[in-house]
Amino acid sequence: MRKLIRFFKNAWYFRSELSKHDGMDYFGSLSLFKRSLESIYETMVIHEVKSFVVEKKLDKIKRAIAIIDRIDSADYYELSIKQINMDFKSSPTYNEETSFSRFNENNTEEIQKAIVLSIELEEKDWIKLWTLLKNRSYGLRSWYL
Repeated sequence: MRKLIRFFKNAWYFRSELSKHDGMDYFGSLSLFKRSLESIYETMVIHEVKSFVVEKKLDKIKRAIAIIDRIDSADYYELSIKQINMDFKSSPTYNEETSFSRFNENNTEEIQKAIVLSIELEEKDWIKLWTLLKNRSYGLRSWYL
């Protein structure tokens, strides 16, 4: 009976993520994982276990949640444009009438730089996330202890 009650509590808790989940979509899996991290965080805060180790674990959980949020919602291409201070509207080749004004011959090199940088930014976020999760002393394996 307890398992059935826990099942319905979990179904309710994860209802939003479950409604978005698709077997071939890693964003659905990421959102489920993020929600489970939020649950771990809430449980640890509610039980108010105060120690340096717990505070460090809570900080890592918050960082992991923030990274997952950024991976889920960030447009790395737009972030890369901001990072290299590239503004297409001030470009002499910008034309409001055409939807492809950002992609013309005069700024191809800038676009390539932005694409490469966007890939690097996303890879850095993934590396940060997996580093947090695999750390043996404060990683995912020990968050519940």
